[in-house]
Amino acid sequence: MEDILVSVFMITYNHEKYIKQALESILMQKVNFKYEIVIGDDYSTDKTRDILKLYKEKYPDKIKLILRDKNIGVTNNVIDVYRNCTGKYIAMLEGDDYWTDENKLQIQVNFLEDNLEYNGCFHNTKIYNCTNGKFFGVYPPKYVESINNIGEGIEEIIGHNCSIHISSLVFRNFLIKDLEKCMEVLKASEVVGDIQLFFLNLYYGKLKGINRYMSVYRYKSCSTAATTKEDEFFVNEYMKIIDNLNIFTNKVYNEDFLRVKEFRKSLLINTQKAKVNNYDLINLIIGDLLEKDKSKIIKYINKNNNSFGIYGFGTCGKLVYKLLKNEGLVPNFIVDKNEKYQDEFIKVENNIVKINDNSVILLSIPTNTEEIKNFIVNNTKNKVVTIEELISE
Repeated sequence: MEDILVSVFMITYNHEKYIKQALESILMQKVNFKYEIVIGDDYSTDKTRDILKLYKEKYPDKIKLILRDKNIGVTNNVIDVYRNCTGKYIAMLEGDDYWTDENKLQIQVNFLEDNLEYNGCFHNTKIYNCTNGKFFGVYPPKYVESINNIGEGIEEIIGHNCSIHISSLVFRNFLIKDLEKCMEVLKASEVVGDIQLFFLNLYYGKLKGINRYMSVYRYKSCSTAATTKEDEFFVNEYMKIIDNLNIFTNKVYNEDFLRVKEFRKSLLINTQKAKVNNYDLINLIIGDLLEKDKSKIIKYINKNNNSFGIYGFGTCGKLVYKLLKNEGLVPNFIVDKNEKYQDEFIKVENNIVKINDNSVILLSIPTNTEEIKNFIVNNTKNKVVTIEELISE
């Protein structure tokens, strides 16, 4: 019986929108070896589990499915999936990203088979904005030919903020023998996982960069914006990981790891400063975009319905209101939790369900846009579009 050469690592949690594309991108691979797909679903509450079961029934010999009977958290789920990976190599892919090249696995495995001095290899990844459906960046920002040791890895962190995406990584399965040895590093944080794997790979050998785009990372800009406390929490978790890695490597790179910690602290400080001063910055950026593309918004309103409203009256909403008012277009209503914006021309509601008259709603909030769009569509007769969608067309 042929041995499994590659274990494709996958964790899922409420990925019903994306999991089919992720799985199909694995199943389309053209390879001359046997592989398995090891999936750990952390008690999804949407239809992810049902979809996974269907794929398991269709590909029983390829898919190893682990369904939790309760949520055990990202770190425990990750470790257990590693424990179930039996291949000589592990290829990484999370349930909301996907591969784009049918030869990806064969290319990376061929390289590792022919170059024993490398522990793993990675490639270029495109970044996809889930909010506007556009590609807007790449990992790494520039081609990285190789990373030969932890010291060089630290330079990558400081220079590009860890520019290798997890969906591009294939590595020799050192965890099959050394999982317990690596456990302290892997369990250092409940929220951050990629950075541990990055440095553990460099502990065992070199990483080679392949200058070819073969995966997509879904950036969910609709996620809730982090607060200052959340920023501090994630940085503190990051510090735990760095401290554990420093101990794991016997403090050989102590000075370099201290530099990484200082670098992350400086990012936090700069982020907080930006948040303090971001009102003027947002006004400048959004105001310029809206002024440049206001014709698109006006055309959309006139094309669909003369009755329209604005959902959200923060920085962006106020700018849209002012711009349209200057063009003689006054919204029939504004939806905002704060009713202090009431004036003689418009009505302000704090509940979108109260607005149900086939109007056009301009969604002018930066976070949770997809969820709010879906709610409006499912609970009212109104048509909804985000400002970002209009000005980026």
